Amino acid sequence: MRKITAFLFAVMFLFSGCERKYDINERLIVQGVAIDYISENETEVTVQALNTDTYSGIGGAKVPEKLVKNFTLKGKSVASALSKLASFSGGEPLYTHTRIILIGNEQAKHGIRDVIDFFSRDSSCHASLCIAVCEGNAGEILKGKNVGESVPAVETEKALSTSQYGADSVNIHIYELIKMYREKTTSVFLPMVKTVKTGEDNEVRVSGTAVFGTDRMTYTIDENDTLFLMLFLNRIKLGTYTLESFDGDASFDFYKSRCKTDVSVGENGKTVFSVQLKCTVDCIEYSSKNGTELDVKMQEELEKKLESELSRKLKSFLYKMSRNKNDCMRLGRVLLLKNPEKYKEDVNNWQNILPTLSFDVSAKVSLRRIGQESGKSAL
Repeated sequence: MRKITAFLFAVMFLFSGCERKYDINERLIVQGVAIDYISENETEVTVQALNTDTYSGIGGAKVPEKLVKNFTLKGKSVASALSKLASFSGGEPLYTHTRIILIGNEQAKHGIRDVIDFFSRDSSCHASLCIAVCEGNAGEILKGKNVGESVPAVETEKALSTSQYGADSVNIHIYELIKMYREKTTSVFLPMVKTVKTGEDNEVRVSGTAVFGTDRMTYTIDENDTLFLMLFLNRIKLGTYTLESFDGDASFDFYKSRCKTDVSVGENGKTVFSVQLKCTVDCIEYSSKNGTELDVKMQEELEKKLESELSRKLKSFLYKMSRNKNDCMRLGRVLLLKNPEKYKEDVNNWQNILPTLSFDVSAKVSLRRIGQESGKSAL
C-alpha cells in the first residue's frame, strides 16, 4: 500500500508544476530599467528588453535587426508603472537577467525610496543588479545608445564595472544599496553616469558619485574625491595617481591598498578616527625637469612625497564630507564595530555629531622595484 501511495505522489509531482509554462518568445527578458520623475503623482519608467521576435523568410526564421525593445510606462509609482508592462508589451516580464537600474537626476533629488521598495521586494531581481544615477534623463541615456547592434543596458553596465578598475567610480549593486539604506548613520552613495557624443554614437561614461541624505540626492563628488572615497572604503582594485608635489611628471599605478581605521575618544568626549593608509604602487611614468634619474634615492623621495600628499588629501576629503554632514564613508558603522557604547550615545544625533569629528591620517607608500610587472603596466 505504501509503495502504491508513493508511486501516486510521484506521478502527481511529475505531471504537476507551474500552472503556466512560457515559451521564450512569450517572456520579456528585461535588461535595463530607467526611472524618471515627472511630478509628485507621476513617474516615468523606461524598460529595455531583448527583442526575441523572429519572422519567416527565405532559408527559415530570421532574427530582428534591433536587439532590444524599449517601452515607456507612466504611473503614480515605480510599481504602478511596471504593473502595466505585461499588457503593454504583450509578454510576461522576467527580471532575473536585468543588468542595470538608472535613476534620473530629478528622480534622485526627489527620492529613491520608491525605487528601493520595488526592487527589494521583487524576488526575481538578482543581488548583483547594478544601480546608478544619471546626470540627465535616465530614459534618454538608456535609449540613446541603441544603434541596433548592441544592448545599451549591457554596455552601460560594462562601463560601470570597468570604471572601478580605474578608480573612477564606485560600483554599487542593489543589495549594497539596500544595506546602506538600512544603516541609521550611513549616507547612501551611488555612481553617476552621463552620455558623451563620440562620432555618431553616444558613449556612457562615469562622472563621479551621488550622495544621498536619507533617500534624496543632496551632494555630488567628482572623480578626484571619488578616488579617496574608494581608498578609505578599501574598494581600490586598480587605478592611476599623478603626483602633484613634484617638479616634473610622476604617475603611479596602485598595485594594492589597505586602509585601517581605529576610533578613540579625545578631549571633551570628541570622537577621533585614526586612519592608516598603506599602498604599494608602480611607477608608470617619470620625468624630472632637472634631469634627475629614478635611482634608489629618488624612489625614497617619491615615496615620501606620495605619503604626504595622499594623507593630506584623504584627511581633507574626510573633513569636507563630515562637515557637510555626509557619511558616505560609513564612519557610523566603523564606530559601531569599534566602540558600540559610544555608537549608542551618538546614533540618534549623528548628523549633528559628524561636523565635530576629528581625523588623524597617516600614509605609508611602497614603490615596487623598477621593472617589476604589476599585471597592468611596468616601468
